Amino acid sequence: MLLHDVIADIGSKPRTSVIYVREGSVPVTGATEVILVPDGEAPPDGWTYLLELWIAQEVLEVWSAWRDERTPSLREACEAVVFYAENDAYLSDEDEDPS
Repeated sequence: MLLHDVIADIGSKPRTSVIYVREGSVPVTGATEVILVPDGEAPPDGWTYLLELWIAQEVLEVWSAWRDERTPSLREACEAVVFYAENDAYLSDEDEDPS
């Protein structure tokens, strides 16, 4: 599955899952292959931590709150989650790519 698949259907996924990407997946984008692993379980060899699913959900809630409750597009949602995973910070309006 791809990151954008997880983000598009985030509300139906177990909140306690952890998102992992293949080692060496740089840059991480919505088209990056991911797996969901239950919290507390080790990922298969060759996979590295990206973010807990509940944190990804929180990232999207903050994104909307900071933008007058607007719902992000799938691209915007993926960018916000990846930004948080890489920077341990929420994506502000100033950080966004205007293109």
